[in-house]
Amino acid sequence: MHWYSEAGLINVLVEHGMNAVTTTVEEDGEQKVKTIREMTLDTISFDPRTGHIKVNARSLVERRELVRLFAVHLLADPNFFAEPGNDQLYTLAPVRSGGALWKFKNDWDEDLKEVFIKQLDVDEAEEGHTGRAGSPWSMSMHDNENALARLYEMVPNIDLGTLRIETLKLLLRFEFEGKRRDVLVTIRPHNVASFRDHMFEARIFQHLRENGFVQPLSTLPASAAAA
Repeated sequence: MHWYSEAGLINVLVEHGMNAVTTTVEEDGEQKVKTIREMTLDTISFDPRTGHIKVNARSLVERRELVRLFAVHLLADPNFFAEPGNDQLYTLAPVRSGGALWKFKNDWDEDLKEVFIKQLDVDEAEEGHTGRAGSPWSMSMHDNENALARLYEMVPNIDLGTLRIETLKLLLRFEFEGKRRDVLVTIRPHNVASFRDHMFEARIFQHLRENGFVQPLSTLPASAAAA
């Protein structure tokens, strides 16, 4: 296990073996049966300023176990991530309240050239629900540049303040070292903010915080603040 800090985040690299596999291999011109254990690398990223943790691992079981171990051994609080409401990480309330006038704020980042609202999914379910249960209908609006503007063009009288936004997909267009890099960011309340290109990971999460998508958490215990 190795760790390092970057942009205020504590990053942990965990290298471990996977389940053993018995297979037939060729060795010195002969077939032999060998048992091998493939190595894999899991990552943990913890923000002591907010108490948010992000884990990359092959399975949900492994991710949950890594979160538990991090709380036990680094925060000295086994229940740190298990408290009620601790999975309430992200909100789309700024878009709901802003409606047609909402715009992504990114003036501080010179490398982020454009932001496109690629998809917006709305329905009548309550904010606390997950999935589409509880709503008699749902609408998914797609657009190459601004799905929010397209939604209001197609349904002029829609009031997002009375609805739930289930999914928001933003395409962030960065320019770095003369090359364009497009990153599609998917946000689903209450605990999904996903993207595949992690080159700008710390900066993307900063953009989410600056635009009000990250839920404020309660005051962190001293162990977390000192992590």
